[in-house]
Amino acid sequence: MSMPDFPVLPSMSLVPSMKRQLPLNTISASIAGAVILLSAGLTVLTRQPGWVIGGVVMALLVHMSLKMCNSWQRVLVLRAGKIQGLRGPG
Repeated sequence: MSMPDFPVLPSMSLVPSMKRQLPLNTISASIAGAVILLSAGLTVLTRQPGWVIGGVVMALLVHMSLKMCNSWQRVLVLRAGKIQGLRGPG
């Protein structure tokens, strides 16, 4: 006996078509983009490729270090390894 052909909605699919994407932190992406643009400008002006390499490294560090909190989350804030307290978003 064969299986009947029922329409399958995308949400009912057993095989996900795409991986779930993480939300993009626009503030850290903007700062990282500005750092890359600044380093590219310095590279053009000084003709030294070290600026763009350092800029990309700094942009990656900035993008990975700045995190945004959801409205229901509270986080522990550490500065220089010392506890500053629990903070909410804002």
